[in-house]
Amino acid sequence: MGKVDGLSLWLRDPDFPWIDQSVGALLEHRARHDAGRVALYWSAAGGTITALTYADVYRDACRIARGLLELVEPGQAVAVCGPNSIEWVLLEYACALAGVVLVPMNPAMREDEFLHILDMTDSRVVLAVNEFRGRGVVDSLRSAAGSCAGRPQVLELVDWAGSTDGTNSLPTVDPKAPFIIQYTSGTTGRPKGAVLDHAASVNAGALWVGGWGHTADDILVTAAPLHHIGGSVAIVLGALAAGSSFGTLATYDVDQLIAFVKNTAATVVAAVPTILYDLLERPGFSPDQLPSLRTVMGGGAYVPPEAIRTIESRFGVECIVSYGQSEAPAFLQSSRDDPPELKATSLGRPLAGRDVRIALPNGVTARDGVVGEICTRSDMRMVGYLGQPEATAEVVDDDGWLHTGDLGAMDENGYVTSHGRARDVIIRGGENIYPDEVEAVLSTHESVAAVAVVGQPDVRWGEVPVGFVLLNAGYDMDEARLMEYGRERLASFKVPKKWIPIEAMPLTSSGKVRRVELRKALSEKA
Repeated sequence: MGKVDGLSLWLRDPDFPWIDQSVGALLEHRARHDAGRVALYWSAAGGTITALTYADVYRDACRIARGLLELVEPGQAVAVCGPNSIEWVLLEYACALAGVVLVPMNPAMREDEFLHILDMTDSRVVLAVNEFRGRGVVDSLRSAAGSCAGRPQVLELVDWAGSTDGTNSLPTVDPKAPFIIQYTSGTTGRPKGAVLDHAASVNAGALWVGGWGHTADDILVTAAPLHHIGGSVAIVLGALAAGSSFGTLATYDVDQLIAFVKNTAATVVAAVPTILYDLLERPGFSPDQLPSLRTVMGGGAYVPPEAIRTIESRFGVECIVSYGQSEAPAFLQSSRDDPPELKATSLGRPLAGRDVRIALPNGVTARDGVVGEICTRSDMRMVGYLGQPEATAEVVDDDGWLHTGDLGAMDENGYVTSHGRARDVIIRGGENIYPDEVEAVLSTHESVAAVAVVGQPDVRWGEVPVGFVLLNAGYDMDEARLMEYGRERLASFKVPKKWIPIEAMPLTSSGKVRRVELRKALSEKA
């Protein structure tokens, strides 16, 4: 199969390799057959590197899984909230082995955001770090948990994972059982939980790394957060499927990342564009310092063509770009064999096991080169949004196509180029920001009569949020107060640092904000 002549349609080969195993079963397989191979490299805050073999990881994950089963039953949800750590990886595997559903949470969230996710998932246990960037995470979660109907137990992640054990036998987990609930957001309403099963997650990871020829001999290092689907599924499970080594850092620091790659002889770095820019702009940095590096994976946000050209020319490595969503991880990807210009300007072609098409507003598949909505269909997309069948039906049609909300065009050879987003999500350094969510909070400030948030292109972050504010009578613009108000209620990366007062909010006839006019005004001010 492959590209259909004349149409923006790519159909999967029905004979692509499929791993019919749960995450835990695959980890057990690695522990049996690759026991002494390093599974996880960990760089602590001071740069000290720890290495755990597949046997180590399986042993500790089984211990933690037994501890989880003292608190919850298979099929129930467990939330994990913290930055990258050994314990985070072990808990991901432990949840899989125990048959409980992993709910990753961003530690930068605020109490109301925690409350929404805990309520929606009915999480019975929350494992969290004490603090993150100077803010008490466990305290915030305990306050949120007190308002939940299920009153989940909140435990300190590192201490509990390091000491827990139990006597329960580990269950046999069906590959089609839910593995992860990844919270994302639409352009309306609160964040939604995309549910992926074990087999979908394992195969999404396997086919992602397979797309660039990753093998068991590779070492993949990342500073990307594991609480994103790209971290927990593509990177962690991709390395597991390949039987290779995976490494991560406590907190992102460009010097520590450079030392980590050098000291582990890493062959692949997976990074959001922000990190790539930091490497390029680091004074005194030379690619000669990283002789083992072969591949740089970019994703999580728009990667400008010039960045790809610069990375390949300066580093002497291949730069691969992948595209996906929480609802359908990494389904488009460039490859080392792509023509240089297409590698720099496109999202690549569909990975194995995926159908991809470009749909016009009337539902018809577009002809070659015509812009429409990027859609995908496969066994690796989400089962649906947790407890929200109507929201699921809005993005998954009767034929099983997931409508991404992103615009693109497919050429005669199946390469897809990005043409912006039909929805209004802002992607800042790999973090999704949804204007409705931010606006709902900022609109409660006493000085704000109306507010609209749009994205502005930014060289370092890809995009940054900008707030347009209609002030109530008697108030002057006070950017510092608005930022402080927002950061007390939202993750700080969601809050605009730039504010523009306006005399009237541009609205459609149905009363919706005309964001296109605000983006135009923003570009004229640039």
